[in-house]
Amino acid sequence: DVRPMTEALGIIATVIVLISFTSKDVKWIRLINAFGAVLFIIYGVAINSLSVTLLNISIVFLQVIKIIEVERKPREKTHHPADRP
Repeated sequence: DVRPMTEALGIIATVIVLISFTSKDVKWIRLINAFGAVLFIIYGVAINSLSVTLLNISIVFLQVIKIIEVERKPREKTHHPADRP
């Protein structure tokens, strides 16, 4: 019987998604959340739930786009008062 393992996967995915929201770094929130969503994709396939699978495929797609945007955004330089001419 694979139900206990499937249920455990769903619980692990839930915990990972919840943990993602404890980070203060937006990139880490998105990375951890995307990992949880990948686990939910596997869970959705295992329980034969199209809605769970499609939702989490969409979440991974959106998180990857946002991570790429964060990486491409130029970092703002912080100026130290001693750097002034």
